[in-house]
Amino acid sequence: HPRRGRCSSHMPRWGQRALEQRVVEIVGEEPLDISQELGYTASSSSSAPAASASDEGPADGSSEKGRGQIVPKDGQRGLVLGWLPSLSVYLVQTFDGDVARVPEERLRECHLPAPPEQDGVDVAFSPFSQRMEVFQEDLAAVLQARHYAVVQLCSKPEHRQAAAAALEKNEEWSGEFPEFEADTMGRSFADNKVAWMNPQDADPALVQCAESLLYLSDAAGSVSHLLGFTMGGRSGLMAQTASSEDEKKQLAIP
Repeated sequence: HPRRGRCSSHMPRWGQRALEQRVVEIVGEEPLDISQELGYTASSSSSAPAASASDEGPADGSSEKGRGQIVPKDGQRGLVLGWLPSLSVYLVQTFDGDVARVPEERLRECHLPAPPEQDGVDVAFSPFSQRMEVFQEDLAAVLQARHYAVVQLCSKPEHRQAAAAALEKNEEWSGEFPEFEADTMGRSFADNKVAWMNPQDADPALVQCAESLLYLSDAAGSVSHLLGFTMGGRSGLMAQTASSEDEKKQLAIP
């Protein structure tokens, strides 16, 4: 695919498996077993029926009865969390939040930063500790080079849709003042509206967003000393979205 020209295979080094801790693409659309090692369940958008209770797995327990599965899209990207030598598979968390067992031949490496015509992602984040050190190293390198980074989070589509629906119900929006608008958020303050979120009073879907960003802020804070300051914690959660034409008039800055 012309937009995936940065994906490739590579040789193992330092005794690791070839794709450990890497950003990868899944090849093909055959079902994959959900990881039970990390206690995950499949998102509703990617789930497939679990194996029949009458299906007999191998005697070595490599495929448990009743295991759930996901049906990935060809080229679906994710993060390799580790290698299971007993089953000869990788544990991969997809960008859609599923954690699956994937054979090595079903994976190819993807290099970040991604080109702008793809999605412009610089680094990808998973809250699982297995990949935390790699994420922090990658994030620090990008921030030192250009002072901002586009971070891909792993979240389930139904969670993202629920969060968007919850924001549509919010009535406490305000306009953005240009002096508070960061370059990385764009300078189109007249077209946007913002709202501070209180996780204690928020919709459960927004609480999930807050938890994901809390994990991210903790991880990012660990590299702040490399940028010349010490990060004490996240200040709050602000939502930003586009304004309708009527809202632009109501929220217009004098």
